[in-house]
Order: sequence, then structure tokens, then C-alpha cells
Amino acid sequence: MRGDRTANPKRRSTRYRRLVVDLLCEHTTLTVADLADEIAAREHDASLDDVEPTTVADVYFELCETHLPTLARASLVSYDAERELVSRPGYGTDVSVTAIDVRLPSVDESNSS
Repeated sequence: MRGDRTANPKRRSTRYRRLVVDLLCEHTTLTVADLADEIAAREHDASLDDVEPTTVADVYFELCETHLPTLARASLVSYDAERELVSRPGYGTDVSVTAIDVRLPSVDESNSS
């Protein structure tokens, strides 16, 4: 494990934020849970199976409470806290979908032609 890497909270914050941006460059959109898994595994230089669930939970809450809102305010990510999704700006959670009202003919209307 890399205990020395996580000892300094300011350094850890910078690393976590950098990892979020790097992971989104690879995947465009991820759930917060997937980000927490990836960051915890990378921070401990281990597979996810070898990382304690409490460690992943700590990363998850730190992302939700601190890092993702900070990155979103800086316009480096788009963060939808309600749906627990994070994406690169302009993709995923940042894209609004407009519903188009299409009127389909009823069965009676299509038979009358």
C-alpha cells in the first residue's frame, strides 16, 4: 500500500481530482461508485478485490462532498449528484435532451387515406 501517498490531505485532494479528470478522458461518463472504485484501487496500487470496502466508501464520500463539486464549479466536469453521474463537460450529464412532440396518425386516420 502507498500509505505515504495518502498521508497529506492536500496532496490526496490534488491526486483525486487529477484522477477524476484522467478517468473521464478515458470513459467520458462514469458513476460516482465506479470513480471511487478506480481511485481506491489506484491509490493502493492494488486490484479492487484487495481494497477494503471501507476505503472505497471513504473515497466515495470524499468525492461527493468535496472533489466533484469543486471540479464542477471549475467547469472541469459535469456532476449530477442526484443521478450520481460524472462526465466530461459537454457529454453525458451535461447534455440536455429535448423531447420532440410527434403526432402519429391513429389507426382510423391512416385507413381513411
